[in-house]
Amino acid sequence: VNEPLMIDGKEVTASAEFTPTEAEGYVDIEFTFCGLGLNGRSLVAFETLSRDGIELAVHADIDDTEQTVTFTKPEISTTATVNGGKQATVAKRITLIDAVAYQGLVPGKEYVLKGILMDKATNKPLLIDGKEVTAEAKLIPTSEKGVTEMEFIFDASSLGNKEIVVFEALYRGDTLGDTLIAEHADIQDKGQTVSFVPDTPKIPKTGDDGTVGRLLWGGGLFFSGLTLLVELLRKRRRRNTAE
Repeated sequence: VNEPLMIDGKEVTASAEFTPTEAEGYVDIEFTFCGLGLNGRSLVAFETLSRDGIELAVHADIDDTEQTVTFTKPEISTTATVNGGKQATVAKRITLIDAVAYQGLVPGKEYVLKGILMDKATNKPLLIDGKEVTAEAKLIPTSEKGVTEMEFIFDASSLGNKEIVVFEALYRGDTLGDTLIAEHADIQDKGQTVSFVPDTPKIPKTGDDGTVGRLLWGGGLFFSGLTLLVELLRKRRRRNTAE
């Protein structure tokens, strides 16, 4: 907008007094202000040099890249899986992995990722034994963009035919740790969704100690006995005929 930056209704300014020891040199000027809400914006420092109230020099070029600092806009996206797939069979203990891709972060700074599992049918937090399923992890990126993983471990034995969606939020990790800077919370996002199917009972194979195996074994004995009885009757009939 090429206008002074306003924070809480006030311009952001700074000044420094110095006495040079040489004709050429440099001096630092610190601008201290709250940068919340400046995501995606570029700030340019304009400076003037004065002596005894008389302006001697000005550096005020809105297009000068050396005077410009850009505030990144952090973004995250997530992909949820169980055992590498998007569908899982219900079980007493399930580990859901959510791969969180991020960009626009400051390398070396600490961030906090917080996640929660949502019931897609109700668009409300999933409750297991009356409690929400959540996870939290610290993140210190080594580059502006990358991928990290979050683990959700929970009892999924009652989740047959349900779809679960992972919501993630990224917070500052320093003294402003409660400040939300990015989130990914779309109940319709297939990438964030994992579905659960009921556990199908196994049918015993022939020869197993299962019901089917016992029935087949008993049936075999019955037919073997019946065949022997018929053969004995045939022999008796032939013997009676011969007499």
